[in-house]
Amino acid sequence: SRAMKQRFSSLLVVGVVVAVYLLGGFAPLERGLTSLRFRLLAQEATGQVVVVGIDSQSLRTLNTWPWPREYHGQLVDRLVAAGAHRIALDIDFSSTSNAHSDARFAEALARAGGHVIMATFKQPVRDENGAQIFMQTAPIPALARHTRLGHVNVQVEADSLVWRYSNFENLGEFRLPGMATLMAGQEQRASRIF
Repeated sequence: SRAMKQRFSSLLVVGVVVAVYLLGGFAPLERGLTSLRFRLLAQEATGQVVVVGIDSQSLRTLNTWPWPREYHGQLVDRLVAAGAHRIALDIDFSSTSNAHSDARFAEALARAGGHVIMATFKQPVRDENGAQIFMQTAPIPALARHTRLGHVNVQVEADSLVWRYSNFENLGEFRLPGMATLMAGQEQRASRIF
């Protein structure tokens, strides 16, 4: 009878711990430890990463949006000439532009020799019954064939921060690496960065 009470007590403790975990009760502790780990393991920037963004000055200078695809091709050519080893384009290229512009961009991507990573992402849509489903969006084949594809989906937590990032996204039998995973050269790593 005493052994039975001990087993019941042990099962009760395990059940309470599991319930607290499943209800997110340990999340503040886990996030605090994760923040501490990042502070303790912080590294100085290498100076080898350059972020090229589309800003208000470039929009005013080029005076059109969306930009013709050859503008992106010219940028890729310039970055390759400057010695870029990886170029990530986090822009939606899932629809055609015009044949000439798409072709010029595709030529620049081909010249880049596999150094370009293009974004894919999942977005919610409604099916014919009104139910929400997720659709995978990717660059048009003429562009995608010259690049690596990386997903850019992130899950924001209740505190509006991103605490987890999936290195890979499963699409049926296909595993698509994350853009950040590819940029870091970590596509051979485990399923999570942090």
